[in-house]
Amino acid sequence: MAAAAHQPDAVPLGDASSQLNNNPPALKCRMTRLKEVVLPLRKYAYIRWKNFMTHMVHNRACEETFHRSASNMWKKHYIPPDALAKLMLAPRFDGYMLDPRTHLYINKCLTLGYLDIPSVLAGQLKYTSLGNFATPDIDPTKEPVTRWKGSFSSDEVLFWRLAKCIGQAGTSPETPRISADVALHTVLRMATWVELFNKVFETLSKDTMRQKYDNNLRAEIESTHAAFVGLLLKVCESRAVLNALDKKVAGRCRRAIVKNLPRFISSIQVQPIAERLNMFRQKMAKYDVKKPVDGEEADDGIDSAASVMALESTSGKRIPPTNSRAGLYIYLNACLVGRPVIDDAILCNWIRNRYNPEIHVGIVDLILASFDVLSNAAFRNEHRSTAQLLRSYLTNKLPLLILNLALGLYPPTLSEFCITTALGQVDPSVFPTLTGMFDDTRNNNDFTENMREEFCFACCLHGLISQANISALLGDTYSSLPAEGKRVKAALVQECAGNSDYIVSLLASLDKTDGNVGAVCEALVEVFGELCANRDTATLKTLCSQLALQPMSLDVIQLFEKPVKLLQPLCHLLDEWRYDDEQTEYQSVYEEFGSVLLLVMVFAYRYNLSPPDMGIRSPDSFVARLIREGHLSKALYELSPAEDACLTGWIHGLFGTDTGGLSDELLASCPPQDFYLLVSTLFKNIVVANSEGCLSMEALKNGIEYLVDTFLMPSLVPAVLFLADQLSVDQEPEQQAMVNVLHMILKPKAIHTNTGKMLAAVKNLTAKPLERALRRYQRRYPTSEQVEPLLVVIKDNIPLSRRTGGADHNELESWCATPGGGLAIAVRSTIQNFVHWSTDPLAVTPTPYTHRQILVAIRRMTAQHVIRLIIDEIKVHMSHGAPALSLMYDVAIALIVSPEVTNYPEPVAQLVDDSGAMPIPTQRRLTLREVLGMKAATYKTIFRTDPVKAEIVLRLHREVEAQMAPAPVPTLMDADKALPLDTGAERAVAGADAVENLVAQAAPVEGLPETLDLMDMSMGDMGMVNGLGGSGSNLDLGTDADLFGGLGGGDDFGWDNIDVMGL
Repeated sequence: MAAAAHQPDAVPLGDASSQLNNNPPALKCRMTRLKEVVLPLRKYAYIRWKNFMTHMVHNRACEETFHRSASNMWKKHYIPPDALAKLMLAPRFDGYMLDPRTHLYINKCLTLGYLDIPSVLAGQLKYTSLGNFATPDIDPTKEPVTRWKGSFSSDEVLFWRLAKCIGQAGTSPETPRISADVALHTVLRMATWVELFNKVFETLSKDTMRQKYDNNLRAEIESTHAAFVGLLLKVCESRAVLNALDKKVAGRCRRAIVKNLPRFISSIQVQPIAERLNMFRQKMAKYDVKKPVDGEEADDGIDSAASVMALESTSGKRIPPTNSRAGLYIYLNACLVGRPVIDDAILCNWIRNRYNPEIHVGIVDLILASFDVLSNAAFRNEHRSTAQLLRSYLTNKLPLLILNLALGLYPPTLSEFCITTALGQVDPSVFPTLTGMFDDTRNNNDFTENMREEFCFACCLHGLISQANISALLGDTYSSLPAEGKRVKAALVQECAGNSDYIVSLLASLDKTDGNVGAVCEALVEVFGELCANRDTATLKTLCSQLALQPMSLDVIQLFEKPVKLLQPLCHLLDEWRYDDEQTEYQSVYEEFGSVLLLVMVFAYRYNLSPPDMGIRSPDSFVARLIREGHLSKALYELSPAEDACLTGWIHGLFGTDTGGLSDELLASCPPQDFYLLVSTLFKNIVVANSEGCLSMEALKNGIEYLVDTFLMPSLVPAVLFLADQLSVDQEPEQQAMVNVLHMILKPKAIHTNTGKMLAAVKNLTAKPLERALRRYQRRYPTSEQVEPLLVVIKDNIPLSRRTGGADHNELESWCATPGGGLAIAVRSTIQNFVHWSTDPLAVTPTPYTHRQILVAIRRMTAQHVIRLIIDEIKVHMSHGAPALSLMYDVAIALIVSPEVTNYPEPVAQLVDDSGAMPIPTQRRLTLREVLGMKAATYKTIFRTDPVKAEIVLRLHREVEAQMAPAPVPTLMDADKALPLDTGAERAVAGADAVENLVAQAAPVEGLPETLDLMDMSMGDMGMVNGLGGSGSNLDLGTDADLFGGLGGGDDFGWDNIDVMGL
């Protein structure tokens, strides 16, 4: 019986079918044998395998046990790969998702050859949860199929596993080459999957208000889609698959995959992947192209010289320049919506190109736009952290930008004239003078209070306006120039040498609005770098602990310095931290290490920085591993012997009754890096032990209190993130244990003052993800009374937890609920409001706006869709005439060139990492500017169907590139005539400091020295002037290079970095 089952009637299909058709008795005999012998054997084998799989899963058999048992089963009861795959992937038990143990069994069957790639794809396709989104024509069946309720993560794992199988095929005897038959069947199954994903996207796009399919579900589908894209790319670039598709008999497979790929490729936002798949599609399409009939021309007329020249000449005519008030308003909102990303050189270069030659108009508009941004934030009731950032920008950053732009002014149009003109147009009801502040009818707020006079005195400090003229502008005022005068970075750095108390006082001055904060920030960043180089960990402990408690001060620092300049030396110090040979005290090492690490984690989590953003070049960096994997626990069998010993020691030290706490031997054997990477695993074992009754509540309480009230406090960050991530597990005892642990961490009964401040920093870091996890748990268990107290504890920390530019849940719901089209209509309405505001000369109050709307539209609808919306709005305004159309173009250009804080280019890429290997460039989403450039490159194709759109695309692209091109270099005469005014106070010192912002070396106010080195000014906007705005004032040439840094293909492609459309 086993032999018959093992070789079920292998007959050549071609000869057998013809012989049986010509011989009815033989056909009848054949059918009888099939019915009476073969089918019962296969049914019997299927039942045995089904019982076998149930037994294996129920007993949690290990991989080795399954290997031995499955080998015997295969010999005795043969089952086809398709049947086995469907049996293993069929819904079981609760039907929610595939048992993780089954993944191990599938991997082993793939290795043994019991399963192949097309059989697994077929089994997935039959039972996947994605099938619930598609119409029945995808997988027509006579009876309804019971599908998994949430197989997205299981599908994702299987896709990556199959991609690995294809990549390793033929590399060893255990992984044989893929046969042509398997390759062709794989292509057919992949084509069906592509069609399924197309149907899923179509279904999701219809739910514009996200009432039926929420964001969590869309995120799961996005992850599954990313894994499938990786598998599809492996299949399309496999040599075995390409050789099989090259055969004549593969026509059906080629047509199936080519038919569905175009729509699928349009859903992929990463340009390199889309291009590689499109190249494969074009190559396959060439096989089945029909040759043209004799005499038939393949010319559509589009490439004729006349039509091309007419289109280019029309689009080449520049629109009459109309610089709307909305342009700079949009750009500054984009720069300040998340972490500040103002690049002085790029912004000033854009203003010079935009307003050339009337630079003074650009300065006036820049001042007005800055006040508009502050006014808009006040009207929108933004959080106080936004108020501090915008106030600091207006008083500490804006004067430096004006000083930079003043290089292009001609007398008598000086900076004082520009400031006076701009303040005359600022709404006095929102930004009153001193006399207006006593008006009982107005409502004072933290955003606009005293901003007029503080801005004027900051400009006076930098020599942009004389102190005598401030009274004419403001009348009586209580403010004055700072008593210490204008601070200079070099003097501050020198003063900080060996004086930690003075450094702490500088940290406390970061919230000031006196115009000196820029120099303070630059000095602090340099001091941190020197302390790291000298390994002065005791001073760093004090400073990092203090700065980690000031998340709003971190926003201010980034107005003047890029985070990589501060974080790179700190990360390098943490990676290279080692015990001294004569080390005897280990607790102090843990304390110093934890303080530095806490500041790094504040930057990483608050601003969602990636390791490259922090200057980390090695993939094995401790900080990089902690950011990527710190919230993930390991299974015990995954631990190395050293890790297992450390974990055992920490468990006994925290919860043992006879160990006496954490000994020096334990701390000596487990360096801080190893401990922080084990925190999530430690808490996983704590939760499991408590849920199973192995760890009493009293012992748990004592151990957690020890962690909360000691030098181990920073370790609670990965611990709480792990608990928030795991709170959604479908095991109620463990969930209850996690909630108990969270109560002990966040609501300690007794805690020291200094430790309480550090606990507040931990809450700031974890509040946002913890709130989401607690809300999900509360919806699942609405009767639980333990969640609400935790939400109350972290309520005040939530606004300080993240500043990434991401939209709030309520904002997203309101935009998606816009009548007529949801988010797309909301974006178009915002663009229309900008144009209407710019056309109304009496409009003083800015139109309400947050750049989070554009960022979420790019994320959810892709940059291609947003560009289409902008082009459609330009089409609509073409019928309104020149003024409105010119303003519409200006608004469109501002939206396109504005930086995307959620997709910001990384710092300058290194040629090699710390190990000497070439680093894999991080994949970024396409920006609006990149998408517009791609459309402009194919304008001839667009012209075939829509000539008006082709003209708009080409014209818009040329305007964008013209405004972002390097601007003319200000001449020496311009710089001389634009020297800052004498303030009358601190005449010699203030004058010399003001010129220091224009040239590399300080010079007297009366004029420039004859020996002035002009090298710092020779590059114009590419370098500007040293000392102005810190690192932000120098254009980073790596930024534009990194614009295409993610376009590498082939061997440098990173599977873990696939970024796909936001659903």
